[in-house]
Amino acid sequence: MLGQAVAFIAGNLCGLLCPSTLPAWFGVSGLACAILALPWQRTRTLAFFLAGAGLAVVALAGHRAALQHEEERVLAEVRIAGLPQVSADGVHVDAVVSVPREPSRRVQFVRLSWPGGAGRGMRAGERWQLLLRLVPPRGGCNPGAVDTARNALRDGVQAFGTVIASPLDRRLSAAPPSLLRLRERIATSIRYRVEDPASGALLAALAVGATEDVSVGQDRK
Repeated sequence: MLGQAVAFIAGNLCGLLCPSTLPAWFGVSGLACAILALPWQRTRTLAFFLAGAGLAVVALAGHRAALQHEEERVLAEVRIAGLPQVSADGVHVDAVVSVPREPSRRVQFVRLSWPGGAGRGMRAGERWQLLLRLVPPRGGCNPGAVDTARNALRDGVQAFGTVIASPLDRRLSAAPPSLLRLRERIATSIRYRVEDPASGALLAALAVGATEDVSVGQDRK
């Protein structure tokens, strides 16, 4: 069993290292071969390797299909998919973005920024209508600096978005009960009750994984 687990992980890594231009059908073919090889004892380890590689290729192809390639402005429907991080320059949060006026357009996972104080009332799980400026998830890669593009790929982010101040920006619906909403409430309660902001952020991260306000220095401790 250990050998099969190692084979699956190795296949997954190989799939991730394959050229990013591989089509999804290549991964599906790998999964089909894995299913055919699975019943036989002699080829079972190979089946797990092919399954890992196939899943990785399919996941990368799906990510690439919705990747933002150029800057554009869209009126989007946004579902808040993470815990909002409030900073001095505004609010930052991950969100699932769709464009109702373009039904054939793929849904995107977007790292969103809302400058100023207008977005401070945003809550996890809410749905908003927002005017967005979307750009490809690229950034500088200077020695010693954060590799923005790599982090975006790691987190499944397909675009960076900035909210444009507009009369069209409005909340569409409140957040339904969910684990994400519960995590946000617990994190908010901890930060409210702990006087030291750094300690409150660290406790919230340890309690419910709310790492949005944890500084780099704290993260390394």
